[in-house]
Amino acid sequence: MNKPIEEPVVDHSVRVRLVTAHHGGVVTGADVFSLEHFGGVLPNVGDVLLWIRNEDDYDAKVVQRRYRVTHPDLRMHWTLPMRDAPPAPELTGIVRNALAVSDYLQAVAEGQPMEEVIILLRKCNEGWERASA
Repeated sequence: MNKPIEEPVVDHSVRVRLVTAHHGGVVTGADVFSLEHFGGVLPNVGDVLLWIRNEDDYDAKVVQRRYRVTHPDLRMHWTLPMRDAPPAPELTGIVRNALAVSDYLQAVAEGQPMEEVIILLRKCNEGWERASA
């Protein structure tokens, strides 16, 4: 009787681990996401990731490197060391715009009255007159 060939079990779902890189080589953190969380695209070195809690409370982190890690049992993941993003004048504007666009899209999805949707759409473009002058 032939024995079945034993093959290693491979988890094909790609995981991405975000860690904080500190000075002196210290790495901390245990945040794990699926690749789908990032739209199926692995963040690249230099990409800035924003975590928005509200307009005045957000974190901006920049990807330092990308490490593909394969374990002895053939499990694989990506580790992305992150650091605080340097201050940038557009960050606050990006946060405000992201929240405004999310409100607008939610209003459309919920079928809110067109007048309310238009007000929210205008909020997405506040300030463009000043920027284009």
